[in-house]
Amino acid sequence: MAPNFVNSVNSVKKFQGFTILELLVAMTVMSLLLVLLLNMVDNATKLWRENENRVDSYREARAALGIMSRDLANGLSSLTNTNYFLLDSSAFPLVSGIGGIVTNTNSGSALFFLTALPAKAQERNSNKSDVCQVGYFAAFNSTTGSTNQSLNLYRYFRSSDPTFQRLTNGTGLFNTPAPFPNSDDTELLARNITGFTTRAYTLTNNTLINFTQTTDTPQPDLIEISIRAINQDAARKLPNDLSAWTNSNSPIIRPVEQTFTTRIRLNKP
Repeated sequence: MAPNFVNSVNSVKKFQGFTILELLVAMTVMSLLLVLLLNMVDNATKLWRENENRVDSYREARAALGIMSRDLANGLSSLTNTNYFLLDSSAFPLVSGIGGIVTNTNSGSALFFLTALPAKAQERNSNKSDVCQVGYFAAFNSTTGSTNQSLNLYRYFRSSDPTFQRLTNGTGLFNTPAPFPNSDDTELLARNITGFTTRAYTLTNNTLINFTQTTDTPQPDLIEISIRAINQDAARKLPNDLSAWTNSNSPIIRPVEQTFTTRIRLNKP
């Protein structure tokens, strides 16, 4: 019996608990691993939040291009009437209601035209025909419920009945009253944009040249539209100043700015 008792005592001694030093080392290692894990989770959360903000802002810009492409694809054409298609806010008396970026004949921040839209795309009880007035313009304005100003993209829309009245009584299509943000005939399409540029081209001898509007060429063959946008986090850091919003070299704008571009071939007679 004595040898067995001695072996049992030795076995108990072999399986004694950890020393204080070993526990301290283990706790230190576990703490470091926990800090690293929490840091990874925090970084992943920030990245997810940033991506969500980008998706929201950029989704609006992409959706705006889709709507503009549809409207332009259904645009009405004319052989001589230059009022069917108006490019650039300096070409007609709307500049007081528009916060533009680039204003020249070939690169404008506003685009207005006549288009044919079905009844379901118009207001109720105002759809006796399909001829509507549509326009797009960039304006520096505060959105509803916000005191901070931002550069936004707006869609101007007038249904077929009032459009038909303007066509028949000769009062002018787009000049009275001037569209402005938050009015009844405008809707917000995309927030937090840093640029809205339209470029028009005419196809001559299989070559695209810059469009110059005349009675012989009242509308272009092709329109290129570019929208630059930033996310909501970056927009909050910008001051209420148009020049700050349109500065692509800004350290706030440059890392997050994305450009969305589309080209639309117009129907011509």
